[in-house]
Amino acid sequence: MEYIQYDPSISGVPKIIVDGFDCGEGLHLSHWPGNLTPHELKADLSVEIVLNFLTKSNLQQQRAYELVTNDHYDTDGVLAIWALMNKEKALAHAATIINYAETSDFYEWTTLEAFKFDCIIRALPDPECSPIKEALNGKSEAERETAATRYVLEKLPDLLYKTDSHKELWEGPLNELQSKIDLLNSSQISVQEYIETSLSVIFTPVQLDNFARNLFCKGLRILEVVATSDGYRYALYHREYLWYDIVKRPTLPKPNLFDLIDKLDELEANPNGKWSRTKWSPALFFINAESRMTDPGFAYYKSEKVDSKIEPSQLILMLIAELSRFEHSL
Repeated sequence: MEYIQYDPSISGVPKIIVDGFDCGEGLHLSHWPGNLTPHELKADLSVEIVLNFLTKSNLQQQRAYELVTNDHYDTDGVLAIWALMNKEKALAHAATIINYAETSDFYEWTTLEAFKFDCIIRALPDPECSPIKEALNGKSEAERETAATRYVLEKLPDLLYKTDSHKELWEGPLNELQSKIDLLNSSQISVQEYIETSLSVIFTPVQLDNFARNLFCKGLRILEVVATSDGYRYALYHREYLWYDIVKRPTLPKPNLFDLIDKLDELEANPNGKWSRTKWSPALFFINAESRMTDPGFAYYKSEKVDSKIEPSQLILMLIAELSRFEHSL
């Protein structure tokens, strides 16, 4: 079986599509929303789906395709490709590759080695720090990701257990995560849990990342509160896995929050900001924007954050009320 990063030129070619969606004709082995993965193979991670395919399908089905593709680059996708192309080795290392994919896609801590491996995967296409930078210079993003994927495919399964060979790629991110854990241990970060609405509220002096928030909190929804000299920076996040087609893990519906945003705008005392939302995560935030965007995509990351004057206790009560109202309406 041959791996090719997806390109529209192979849209009509029969193939296996792992950890992707809009790749034309082929067998889906993917957990992405809208996937056409056979029901009996579905699982929470694409690499788990591939392992199901390898154990539940017959040899004829497994040999029916000569091409495997993906439309993006990440740990779950690379491991799924490798597993499909290396059945016996993949089954022998199944627990490890599942743990590594979970850490990557869901930002859930499983093992230290899983975190290190994911840092390596993320850094490999970067021509500034990659150990294969010579092969990346002057290349497009798709070409860089293809080169990184092929590098990993050649190094597996050894790379699963020899992450120290690329210490320079994970040492920095690990130190950053440890610094945030130190903040929690020093009581500079605190968490309030509201079990009925699966909401965690985390008070922190600095903005956190997905790993830190998920490590500290129990809820499927996480409201991050950062106190500033002029007010508060708010952002409501969903657990990352809720975006995917989930089979086993607990899930919950995502409210649109439009009614809550209207109420917050009426209360807000900072005239320079606007309460807004995205379709995904963060789901609620306060930014400098002239008008609310109904289809903002990554507007949160591209817009200037400003300080809200609404007190955390008031916002929390309003958010819980909105979440409860939404869930009771289902």
